[in-house]
Amino acid sequence: MKIWLLTTEYPPFFGGGIATYSYHTAKMLVEKGDEVVVFVADEKVECDVQIERRENIEICRFKPKGKEIYVHLGYYAALSYDYAERVIERIKQVGAPDIIEVQDYLGLAYYLLHRKYELDSLLTRLPVVITVHSPMFVCDEIDMNPRHIQENFWIYEMERFCIGAADFVIFPSKHVCKKIQKKMDVPLRSYAIVPHPYMPNMQAEDSLGQDWIYVGRVQYLKGLDHLLSYLSCLWEKGLGKPLKIYGSDSFFYHKNTFFQNYLIKKYNRLYERGFFTFCGLIPPNELLSAMRLAEIVFIPSLFESFSYVAIESLALGKVVIASDSGGQGEIIQDRKNGYLFSHKSPESFNR
Repeated sequence: MKIWLLTTEYPPFFGGGIATYSYHTAKMLVEKGDEVVVFVADEKVECDVQIERRENIEICRFKPKGKEIYVHLGYYAALSYDYAERVIERIKQVGAPDIIEVQDYLGLAYYLLHRKYELDSLLTRLPVVITVHSPMFVCDEIDMNPRHIQENFWIYEMERFCIGAADFVIFPSKHVCKKIQKKMDVPLRSYAIVPHPYMPNMQAEDSLGQDWIYVGRVQYLKGLDHLLSYLSCLWEKGLGKPLKIYGSDSFFYHKNTFFQNYLIKKYNRLYERGFFTFCGLIPPNELLSAMRLAEIVFIPSLFESFSYVAIESLALGKVVIASDSGGQGEIIQDRKNGYLFSHKSPESFNR
């Protein structure tokens, strides 16, 4: 089959689950004999379109912002329009694929699906599959971000439209499937729950290591505030180890400051005493080395559609302590391959 994958993240970009998913999906499909083309907007390319081939995967990188549409629409709406234009242009050049798969995040397939339903002859018979990651209309509500901002509001509408209008929707967990269906205005046409693919490229560690670490965005949604609250109870009793935090910072609109600053201010006494440190966003090979040194990996997310951090940590043989409020709760079997706790019952964390 010929499969085109539309994504906003693809290696060498790192730090996002969508990039990890896109790489493993493309690699999996190629190994099964499919022809895969990845379309990704990349401001670093020097020309309008740059086509390269890696591991038998064709990667079409194009420069966004280079068209007049970006003057008239908000950036992400214009980006969706740009992706649709690139796809149609490529179909005219080489013919249509058998399937187009697009991420849900940012409503990337919005204009592509509009053209399909407007009976564009190049698209009417072309199946469009939406794969769910973590749509903004779910995450921003949990993150307490302002949802009345005009551009954000329309991104939410684009995401909902794409999920509702797709020929097929892939959910990586039961948790995210249930969460999104509650927020849709119309029932989904056709969907399945299929965990994201992953091929381990490392061996489990013989020793557990010594560090306690958190890997993920420094963000309220990820439960880092809750984790520090739970750990502070242990640290005050002279128990536990310092926490190393790996990941990029984010703006916390609820407090009008960056989330890292918010945490330092809230837990200043513990921070000054070195109980937790921020290590920032580091390249995958350095992060892998840090994970190899870990004894425990914490995944305290308030919401998670699927957790590649859980998968990678388990592949390394690490002890994982995770919340049950997300896809990680379906990857980890409590007390069998890891430990689960509930934010609804904080004492379960200490247990």
